[in-house]
Amino acid sequence: MTDDHERSKLLDRQTALSGLIENVYELMGEDKEGEAAEVWAEIAEDIWPVIDGVVTELNLDKKPTEDKIDRSYDKPYELNSVLADADVALAYSGQNEARLELNRRILDTFDTSSERYQYFSAKQAVAESLNGLGRYEECDSFLKEWKQENESEVYPDFVRLRCLYDRKQDNDEVKALADAYMAKKEIDAPHEDVMMLYEMIALIYGELGESELKHEAVERMNA
Repeated sequence: MTDDHERSKLLDRQTALSGLIENVYELMGEDKEGEAAEVWAEIAEDIWPVIDGVVTELNLDKKPTEDKIDRSYDKPYELNSVLADADVALAYSGQNEARLELNRRILDTFDTSSERYQYFSAKQAVAESLNGLGRYEECDSFLKEWKQENESEVYPDFVRLRCLYDRKQDNDEVKALADAYMAKKEIDAPHEDVMMLYEMIALIYGELGESELKHEAVERMNA
């Protein structure tokens, strides 16, 4: 196949993808969430041939950032926004398999080394998707590896608590992790991470009937 042929195929894919994206936002504007969810799943699959094609055209010697790809071709949408919106839509519609694949591709394709929010968001989505699929051992192993990247990070534990809570089992393990954080006088982490962590802990204590500990967790969340 010639380069011109490959370029023509890429342009066709870009055009088709742009049409899907325009359609899905129209459906969302009309509150047709069920139809929109199906289109989002299609977008989450069809977007990768376009991204891969752009990466190939750029002939890079290392993984690009998402922003670099976003700026590298003309389109009527922002790649960053579409990927984020697709993740949210797939999460709310319970399409765990599609969400898992989307976020694994994000981690595999883009350089997220300087994008903490993007990296953590994709990691969280992978863990939650595995959890939602009932693949608990894979989820736990994934979270363990994530935590080992930096033992002082709070966010992987926040996600772990969410996953354990959503299973509605392993109450002893959930409480042990919550108790461990309640035993800490200070947590060296971004404020928003600490807030989310204690909000999750308060929810857990509420479910366990630990009203005093719940109240303390809420106070720490609001501190």
